[in-house]
Amino acid sequence: MIIPISDPNISLLTWKKLPDPSQLFFHLPESLVSDLLKRSNQRWLEKPNEIGQETVNKNLYFFLPFREKLLQKPGIIIFRLEPALTETEMRLIYAFISRIFGLLNHRYGYFFDVIDRGMDYTKKAIPVSMTNTETGYHTDSTAKNYFPDIVGLLCLAAADEGGDSLVVNAANLYQYFWQNHTDLVPYLYEPLARDVITPGEINSQEAIQNNNFPLFSTDSRGLVFRYMRYWIEVAYSKLEIAQPEAITKTLDIIDDFFSKPENTVRFKMEKGDVFYVNNRFLCHNRTAFKNSGKPRQMVRSWINL
Repeated sequence: MIIPISDPNISLLTWKKLPDPSQLFFHLPESLVSDLLKRSNQRWLEKPNEIGQETVNKNLYFFLPFREKLLQKPGIIIFRLEPALTETEMRLIYAFISRIFGLLNHRYGYFFDVIDRGMDYTKKAIPVSMTNTETGYHTDSTAKNYFPDIVGLLCLAAADEGGDSLVVNAANLYQYFWQNHTDLVPYLYEPLARDVITPGEINSQEAIQNNNFPLFSTDSRGLVFRYMRYWIEVAYSKLEIAQPEAITKTLDIIDDFFSKPENTVRFKMEKGDVFYVNNRFLCHNRTAFKNSGKPRQMVRSWINL
């Protein structure tokens, strides 16, 4: 018998009404930005976790309400910086806000530039962030032993065409399965292998077999959803195992739920926008994009509470 995941705070995660994108954007006070830039230095970008506690404490109360919006619903925050700021100034403000929300992970560098590198993730085991294609709905990190609580993105250059951000709520998806597809609920808890893109372990069947975890689980902080359909299906292929029909049906239902506009928050980031999304219960996507001038450029951070 499958017992529903016990999460007393799930009602705090479920969107009762689709968030209005216009209500997710916030401007930082000029005085705060000015003060932070005066206190900043290059070390903020090199070792952001070591930003001085005095500076953190001084601005903590301003950011606490935004932190709560990230940890519960809506789970999305977008700060709008003045586009007149230099790239370095934007990066410094971004580094500070990210540090306010938690500790930054160094797996791909504290700040990873997301830019089209002319590569194809379907032909080479690389992060989707290195392409200009739609990413598909996903949570960041395919590694069993690590996932960020919060994903941050700073926009340094928007795409000329496309590149819209899409966000959906897995807590709503979870309730949808219990209300409409109880026969498939067991497969939400079943550990599924994911492809491995860690250098040195790529195409290793043993590494892929060991890199297995369920779509839904819980930890000490509550609900956890981890998803990217492509890496699940590639794992089955590399393991030379037929993907069970029930798993395919479950993934089809997930993708269908996420594709519906009534379940999707959609917005376009512009230069100077700083986007944070809860990676534990929200799933995000990006539409394909084209550049005619300066390449679309985002700066990603992975943050843990």
